[in-house]
Amino acid sequence: MIIAFPAINPVPGDEEINLIITFPKEGDEVWIDVVPPHVTVHGEVDAPSGIRSVVVQSEIGEVSCGNGMEFACPVPVSSGKNKITVIATDNLGNQAEKSLNVTIRSGPPPPLLIIVLGYLIENALGYIIGIIGVLGVLLIFLKFRRRKRR
Repeated sequence: MIIAFPAINPVPGDEEINLIITFPKEGDEVWIDVVPPHVTVHGEVDAPSGIRSVVVQSEIGEVSCGNGMEFACPVPVSSGKNKITVIATDNLGNQAEKSLNVTIRSGPPPPLLIIVLGYLIENALGYIIGIIGVLGVLLIFLKFRRRKRR
């Protein structure tokens, strides 16, 4: 005797999937020096019926990020302008999709601009530290010298 139960297929509803990409941001300039070139996309997703999958796509590849509420996936990119898309699917088949544009630069980022206002006293801190160091060594020397005399 075989007992069969009918399959229960959820009917897609109007549940809202909350999808947030926390890094990178729209219009960001991202500096990378990894081979093969990739950017790790971070974000959060939430759906009342649970998450089935999170996928991150770029123009040259796609990465599955699992089904957790937080994701961090390395997606392949190329130098220059890139469009990155995150697609979240809930357990009812509903989808949320967000895209952003980033510019990828190869190599280390340029140094930060430093602006100095006021007067610069050349090596003042170095002289003070040097004097304190010499006095410290002198005190230690005198302390051990006294001990030897006793």
